[in-house]
Amino acid sequence: MLGQHLVTRPVFEALFDGNEFVQNNAISQAMEKILAELDKTNIKQISKELQEFYDSVKFRASGITSPQARQNLIIKLYEDFFTKAFPRTVEKLGIVYTPVEVVDFIIHSVDDVLRNEKLKITWCFYS
Repeated sequence: MLGQHLVTRPVFEALFDGNEFVQNNAISQAMEKILAELDKTNIKQISKELQEFYDSVKFRASGITSPQARQNLIIKLYEDFFTKAFPRTVEKLGIVYTPVEVVDFIIHSVDDVLRNEKLKITWCFYS
């Protein structure tokens, strides 16, 4: 998870410039503390290999204003990544991220069960 955060941090910074997600998310804050320590090592030198990719993402994200367009770019980036990083898995199973429609189905299904079971749970992320 930390490795993924390290690699994708510049991507999401480009897509959501000015977004306060990192500052408001406890998990992201914890990972940022660890990454701050890693930044003191040669991790920046290693990640320079990804700079061309990050520059490409910044360029592609610079004209995006709608959430749907951001989501489409994220999906495209993940599809390209998985196709290049795990070609045999993609060939066998397809793209290995969970599609938005499946996540929506899971969220709505769980919400329905919880409401029908009259469980008193406050959802801070779902209204």
